[in-house]
Amino acid sequence: MPIVIGIGVLALLILIHELGHFLCARLFKIPVEVFSIGFGPPIYEYEGKYTKYRISAIPFGGYVKLFGEEEVPEDVDPELERLAFKNRSYLEKILVVLAGPMANLIFAWILLVVVHMIGIPVLQPVIGEVIKDSPAYMAGLKRGDRIIKIDGRDIDSWDKIAKYIQENPNREISLTILRDNSIVTIKIKPKEEILENIFGEKRKVGIIGIKPLGTVTKKSYPFIKAIEEGTTKFYNIIYLTLKSLVKLIERAIPIGSIGGPIMIVQMAKEQASQGSSQLLFFMSLISVNLGILNLLPIPILDGGHAMIFTIEAILRKQLSQKAKELVSYLGLVIILSIMIIAFYNDLMRLIVR
Repeated sequence: MPIVIGIGVLALLILIHELGHFLCARLFKIPVEVFSIGFGPPIYEYEGKYTKYRISAIPFGGYVKLFGEEEVPEDVDPELERLAFKNRSYLEKILVVLAGPMANLIFAWILLVVVHMIGIPVLQPVIGEVIKDSPAYMAGLKRGDRIIKIDGRDIDSWDKIAKYIQENPNREISLTILRDNSIVTIKIKPKEEILENIFGEKRKVGIIGIKPLGTVTKKSYPFIKAIEEGTTKFYNIIYLTLKSLVKLIERAIPIGSIGGPIMIVQMAKEQASQGSSQLLFFMSLISVNLGILNLLPIPILDGGHAMIFTIEAILRKQLSQKAKELVSYLGLVIILSIMIIAFYNDLMRLIVR
């Protein structure tokens, strides 16, 4: 059953992606010949009025086949010929190819809003350990102290404590503590230290020498606040995804960290065991990654198609078939290389486990 959930997550994200292409094409009245979830031979097919809907044997992908993507039959009706994808404006072509990744990004944002409405796990701002001879120890902080304000700002999670302290090295701050049903105010100056972040970048941060008690509760937000929190988290995920891509190219992140569909299925299975909000958050994370990766200007990806259409629009003429085939082969080599690395890493993780 957990494996089914993992495959289901991947299939749903692919469905959202292809649905973006499909709906945008239909918006412009471009005929869609095939809408397939998966590649290879179809295991189920339903023939609609205009479109064949398929579930194919290989679930790690999908496609939408538009009428007249490459060539338009010579004996076709003139009205149908006008509607063919090949004969549409460059703007329409670009919007159709970008609609897939944009659908993934919009879906991710909706999921994050829903997650914040359902409730997210929050590490409570309660001190579990005070490190000896640290600024916190010298200031008199104790195990069990609940930090409720920092410099007058309300605190409801440990993350907010860590963020504020790290951003204020060598500056005295005021902590409002709830201790044994009494309110205590403590002044403390975070000590500056040089730490490395997840990308190997060194930065100056403030520390005071405390660790959390480890109590986790679920916090839900009203609709408007959930939109605000979900949108903030959405932008943060996009920023980290883009930065991770840059660091991967710079080799600051090891190539062994790249994962493929096997890792996604396994991680989805693990997240599902931790509750619905964790699974939805993981889905939003993968959906953002799927959207951004498909926006990259690599031939055969959506971003690559958009790049080619943009070049043709600027030149006001179509690239030669030979040029298109050349860039397609280049894109295929890049994508296949990434897929081989991802599958290799997935298999190595399975072997190690």
